[in-house]
Amino acid sequence: MQPVAIDHFKHYQFPANLRSNGAGAVTFVTKRANLRQDRYDSRLWLWQNGTLQALTAWGELDNYWWQDETTLLLARPGDDTDRARRAKGLPRTVLQRLSLNTPGEAEDFLRLDLDVENIECLPGGRLLLVAVYSARVEAALAEAGDDTDRATELLKQQADYEVITELPVWDNGEGFSSGRRRRLYLWDAGTLTPLTDTLTNVEGLWAAPSGSEAFFVARTFDAVYPIHNRLMRLDLVTLAMQDIGLPAPFRHDFALPLPSGALLVSGTNNARYGVNQNPSFYRLEAGTHTPALLDDAGLYDNWSSVLSDLSMAGPGSHYAQGQAGHWVCTVGHSAHLMRIDAGTGAIAQITQQPGAVQEVVFDGTAHYAIALRGLGGPELYRVDDAGGETRLTELNTAIEQLYTLAAPQPLAFTNAEGTEIRGWVLKPPGLKDGRRCPAILSIHGGPKCAFGPVVFHEMQHWAARGWAVLYCNPTGADGRGDAFADIRGRLGTVDYTDLMGFTDAALAAHPWIDPARLAVTGGSYGGFMTNWVVGHTTRFVCAASQRSIASWGTMALSSDIGWYFEPDQCAADLLDDPAAVWRQSPLKYANNVTTPTLLLHSDEDYRCPWWEALQFFTALRRNGVETRLVLFRGENHELSRRGKPSHRIRRLQELDDWFTRWLDA
Repeated sequence: MQPVAIDHFKHYQFPANLRSNGAGAVTFVTKRANLRQDRYDSRLWLWQNGTLQALTAWGELDNYWWQDETTLLLARPGDDTDRARRAKGLPRTVLQRLSLNTPGEAEDFLRLDLDVENIECLPGGRLLLVAVYSARVEAALAEAGDDTDRATELLKQQADYEVITELPVWDNGEGFSSGRRRRLYLWDAGTLTPLTDTLTNVEGLWAAPSGSEAFFVARTFDAVYPIHNRLMRLDLVTLAMQDIGLPAPFRHDFALPLPSGALLVSGTNNARYGVNQNPSFYRLEAGTHTPALLDDAGLYDNWSSVLSDLSMAGPGSHYAQGQAGHWVCTVGHSAHLMRIDAGTGAIAQITQQPGAVQEVVFDGTAHYAIALRGLGGPELYRVDDAGGETRLTELNTAIEQLYTLAAPQPLAFTNAEGTEIRGWVLKPPGLKDGRRCPAILSIHGGPKCAFGPVVFHEMQHWAARGWAVLYCNPTGADGRGDAFADIRGRLGTVDYTDLMGFTDAALAAHPWIDPARLAVTGGSYGGFMTNWVVGHTTRFVCAASQRSIASWGTMALSSDIGWYFEPDQCAADLLDDPAAVWRQSPLKYANNVTTPTLLLHSDEDYRCPWWEALQFFTALRRNGVETRLVLFRGENHELSRRGKPSHRIRRLQELDDWFTRWLDA
């Protein structure tokens, strides 16, 4: 058995984009690290009649959709001309058709001068498209009279300038966003018709089984992105659109068309628990769209918030089966497939195994899920209505047989408020009796996310290095309802004491942990909390703060979500109550810090911008605290999960070197 190395993630295949034709066939894409070319390669797979078949070779595959029961549409890079157009900054999507009836290479089907992100395939060969619209690019094309060389020259002339007129200023992973929208288009027999205007952003799309109507979620704005949205009905005969959603203000998360003509809607008005409030469920009656409340308990979210750095699946998915809706939800410290009866509102948890269901589909007879189970990597499972599971793939099963993995040992304690806080401890494999080892307290992001009993590369690697790993879900985490998750205005209070209490409980339960050699780390909210911890205690010999927050004031005015997230999380607006915002900012306590602190950040992280790390670095270095800031160019908030393979390795190497220096001294 081999230890888990720093590049261990290269051994995994990451299934994602799970889809079904609704008639017994299920497809998904796997990604794997290509260290030689420093990228991830993709491959499309088909599960049908009990057999797994590769439909494409390893290479580039952007996305795909079922056009009918036997035909797939693949979004591919195209030829040199297509690549050259995109290199000029001009949009281009190449769709190829792959028929299951005539095995062979996919054939070119359609070229669109759009960056297509989603497709609903309609009867008669029509396509509903969601594509990125850029006011800057469209203006250049219009001025150039569609002369692409001239348009490219105009874009180059503008490249030195960024005109900002909207909030958010930018989006993580996408960059500056003024004038950019996701528009809805209809493609019909070679004719492309835009259906939404240039100020409307389309964020969800669902076609009804009848083929006569579709529904989408939209936000229209010309200055400030609205927190809430509208649910729109599109008549696919007349192309007329109608607002049918819940009364404003309301955030519609998904809308599932039912065979009866009704809609199952999930969403929230955010009135009780702010922007992270769990959704309610409604039925909108057929024809009238009159809402009937089905569930308002605030117990269920609609995504998998269970974290792992060995997954690239989406955080959730949903579908209708008969008169019931199905979705992925975090329950406790696991993510499950859930069902809600659209008639009665009765909710049932289908899957029962601990772990993380991430994506789900229904093929007409059974449910299928991409899920993490135990110490295994992500696999495809068949799930029956009673919750029985059958693993269908062996994408990553051999890894457990070849590498020594530490089994998570559950640990819980009761905090001062009488709430049980649950977590785990990883014991280094091969630790000899009577020996003590250092430990790393790892803090998850969110705060409304969760750790679970699933495999986590960096933690397994640290255990292989001889360091125990402690991790838990403090107050503010997901999976236990709105009241538990609500720490607005209490950042750095009960969450901090929960983390310290869990550390105490781990030391008491496991005397083989050396209390004099503890480290703390975390990313995003976990980075915020790492900064907070070193400003409030000296019990840790070192810290590693990743994609962190130093000041809620600068977050509020520069993050892609900060202008609404900060007033919500701090329960105070920077411009109205700066003292309350400053009180909840780690930078306020930087003069207390003596702990050697490593700061890791990405220069294109617009969720927690890199100057958060810069501020903390400057404060600590000015005070003579041992500190190091490493900035990753070209990466964003997703560095640890989806960054370039070489950057993921360098990130872990920086952490390894820092922990080695201070924990193994």
